[in-house]
Amino acid sequence: MSDATTGQAPRGTPRIARWTGLGLAIALLVFAIGYLLGRRAPPPPITQASSEARAEPVIASLPRRPAARMRAPSDVAPPMERPIHPQAPEPLPAPVDATHERPERDIQPREPARSTSRQRAPPPPPRGARMPPQQPAPAPTQVVAVPVPVAVLPSGFDDQAARLAELERQRHLTRSERAVRPIDGAPMVRVEGTRFTMGDNHGVANQRPEHEVDVATFWIDQFEVSIEQGLRFDEAARAEGRVEIGVEGDAELPLADVSWTEAQRFCEWVGGSLPTEAQWELAARAIDGRDWPWGSDLRTDCVNLDLAIGSRGEAMPVDSLECGSGLGGIRHLVGNVAEWTRDPYALYTREPVLEPGSRGVRRVARGGSFLTRDERDATTHAREGVRPGTRRADLGFRCALESMP
Repeated sequence: MSDATTGQAPRGTPRIARWTGLGLAIALLVFAIGYLLGRRAPPPPITQASSEARAEPVIASLPRRPAARMRAPSDVAPPMERPIHPQAPEPLPAPVDATHERPERDIQPREPARSTSRQRAPPPPPRGARMPPQQPAPAPTQVVAVPVPVAVLPSGFDDQAARLAELERQRHLTRSERAVRPIDGAPMVRVEGTRFTMGDNHGVANQRPEHEVDVATFWIDQFEVSIEQGLRFDEAARAEGRVEIGVEGDAELPLADVSWTEAQRFCEWVGGSLPTEAQWELAARAIDGRDWPWGSDLRTDCVNLDLAIGSRGEAMPVDSLECGSGLGGIRHLVGNVAEWTRDPYALYTREPVLEPGSRGVRRVARGGSFLTRDERDATTHAREGVRPGTRRADLGFRCALESMP
């Protein structure tokens, strides 16, 4: 700017202009430096790895035990300053060629979600409430019937009466029913009543003569009474204050070494009695006059007798030797242990006699035992007289009922 009077510029003008230009240059330099410094590489992106690294010092300070925590703030710096390398992004999938069909995927149906809610138990009855007593259901009698074959009259007989007799024989041999006795769970076999020939004219004196006997329908034990059944009897006798038998031994063996009175008392407890001699022989012999429960020929492998070297010489379980079964599957009617019957012993042509010095008439025992060495003493028509108070290790029994309860 010039002076109006002299026409010359003021004295301080060049100095001010120099400082002003210097200030502008410095400002531009600062701006350029700031601009260059501001163009640093951007901070790495926050990824899952970086988050986990930053979380390390935080997690390390959380344990309850002081010894496991970080002891000073300086322990936090190294994890925080650790360089984090971001993971390389996964490559994009290749584009699908539209000219090719996409493969079909086997999509399995999803299972329905399971309910996690718990079922609440019913609320307990209020105090003082009287609950009705629960009565146990009575055990029903289980009866298994074998179908009766079609009634076809057999051929090869001269008259109608003979054909009807043969039909009756076949019906009696093929028809049988089984039931379980409720009181002790013993299986029983129903033997249909009929007329049959008792005795054997070719046997010893006490088996002669043959004679016809009418027997009503009855039930008989499929197995000899076992020690397990005897234990149940003793338990009931103790509870009722009655006399016990005093049973001991293996549960599956026959109950032996009992007197006639003890055997009869047991059978009365189950609702029956010892079988009569005629009932026992009909169950063992049927109406066809067989010598053995299974037929006319002896089978030493199906009977427990002492007939040869190497015989067992002891009783077997009551349900053993199925091949020796008789009518309706009855086991051990011959062998194993001899069996008490209800009748007094006498010859078929004489009345029972009282033996001198005995406590009563002898009772008939049937079937032979594991001690029998002569097969003729163990047939279905063999018999022996035994004093009622006798107790033998080879003498047991089975029971008979007129009807199933």
